[in-house]
Amino acid sequence: MELDNGVANFSDCNLQSIPIGLMILVEQGIVKDLNLSQNMLQSIPVQLRTVRKVNVLQNPLQTIPADIRKAKWSKIKKYLEQIAIRAEKWNIRKLLLVGEEAVGKSVSNIL
Repeated sequence: MELDNGVANFSDCNLQSIPIGLMILVEQGIVKDLNLSQNMLQSIPVQLRTVRKVNVLQNPLQTIPADIRKAKWSKIKKYLEQIAIRAEKWNIRKLLLVGEEAVGKSVSNIL
């Protein structure tokens, strides 16, 4: 692993997931460009959408549609942004229980 002036090189490291330390650097805005090529990544976290440029070539990215994973980073980044927006919407869903009166709909024993 190399980190120089905001450029992180994790190429050909046999990664199956993104290391926690790298994700911390990404979330802090320290990593600007990231090379993840030639690894074993099947997915990439939506948090990487904040990175200016990411190289994910030659990874078996199973969770990203084929036409997107073969595209430039800008298209992959847009896809990750859409995923993040959809995830936020799930946090604001409401549940409405309907049924007969006085049968315990207002009490929940969910753990």
